[in-house]
Amino acid sequence: RYQLLLAVGCMSVMPAGDDDVMPELPDMPRPNHREKLQESLGGTLLVSVIVVVCIGVTYGLGVISSDSDSEDIFDILLILVLVEAAVAFTFLGGLLLGDPGVIKRSPQTCLPLPEEVAKRLENKQPVGEMRNIKDSQGRSFCVRCFVWREAPDPKLHKVRGINSAAYAMFCRERLQRSDSTPHHCRTCGRCVPHFDHHCGVFGRCITSGNMGYFLGLIATGVVGVGTAMITLVMWFLGQMNRY
Repeated sequence: RYQLLLAVGCMSVMPAGDDDVMPELPDMPRPNHREKLQESLGGTLLVSVIVVVCIGVTYGLGVISSDSDSEDIFDILLILVLVEAAVAFTFLGGLLLGDPGVIKRSPQTCLPLPEEVAKRLENKQPVGEMRNIKDSQGRSFCVRCFVWREAPDPKLHKVRGINSAAYAMFCRERLQRSDSTPHHCRTCGRCVPHFDHHCGVFGRCITSGNMGYFLGLIATGVVGVGTAMITLVMWFLGQMNRY
């Protein structure tokens, strides 16, 4: 087995072919499930509280309002805040359940192993203490996930749906920084391309794979709070007109 690893590692660093056989590699790093669970539960609770408050304010003020002329407006605002709540939970579900673009192990992403890594595996030496290895093509090899990570190229950034479009629109500076992506997240224990940050509120890596959900959730929260504030102002003005 280790002779196979060494032989693979001594190969020139070229993309793996379809006929390459995956060697036996150490287990993937274990994610910090407890921390991720605490963060995601906290984020879900935060979103739920904001939604309940916005709906409660909009509905409650519409019920107690004595201004019959504004009744239709209060109904419209209530419908708006309910739609915003549904959109917010949709974005939340996409963020928590969607794939941020984890680079998975395969012959194409793992092979050929760098010579230094193959030698350490042959000698049963730890590899995780090594620095990531870069090749002449600008790729980097993660010594924790054992995957090659393609060099980011802003000109080749593919826009596929709301997430990558949002990343390309709001993270242009990061796309220009070739040293910023991809990245190995210590909390999630995985490598992801186009990494922006690990969100401590929702327990997920924010990348080009879920940036649209993340920004959409924030924007929906702002709009929902704004809708509740408009309802409050209208109710207050109605009370003022009574006197």
